Amino acid sequence: MSARFLGNNRYMENTFKQNSCQKTALEALKFHISTARKSFGQDENAAKSLSKDLVVVCFGTPLIAGDAFAPLVADALRERFDLPCFVYGTTETPVNGKNMDEWLNFINTVHKGSLILAVDASLGDKIGSFVVRKDGVCPAAIKGRKRRVGDVGLLGVVAKNDDDSMLGLMGVNFDFVQNMALDAAKVVAAATTFAAS
Repeated sequence: MSARFLGNNRYMENTFKQNSCQKTALEALKFHISTARKSFGQDENAAKSLSKDLVVVCFGTPLIAGDAFAPLVADALRERFDLPCFVYGTTETPVNGKNMDEWLNFINTVHKGSLILAVDASLGDKIGSFVVRKDGVCPAAIKGRKRRVGDVGLLGVVAKNDDDSMLGLMGVNFDFVQNMALDAAKVVAAATTFAAS
């Protein structure tokens, strides 16, 4: 298993035009990342080097349009932004329900004590919005798993929460998910840069 470490160049918040959803998600991510880092008991000097300790884990599969949200976020973070953190869960090497336990064991061993930002697709009423959670995400929740992963979570609401969740994820327009993933990657990049400064 491998991840690409992304370098030290800064991505400034003002380099993209933010919509209100992005602004709200960005502020929430900044707050929760800062709060999570403080809970690690680090002093101010340690917080400056904390960017090395941030790991982004994106859950999902590129085989289902709606569930491709997080892997597309990982792709955008790796290809477009030079972030000071590790990123796992791309479309080429997804972290999904089939291999999640193996990947989480690897990440928890290699990045022990690191702050985990978990990204996943979600179903809900406000399609196209982002939800930031201070307690991570529940990947593979559609299959009934309720295990929370991550210290901070970013969910992208890609479809309505109907009776058939899988059908909802499969029926999502891929271009919509791709655009939403790019917006989420911009938010993560800006929040990560803020947290590293």
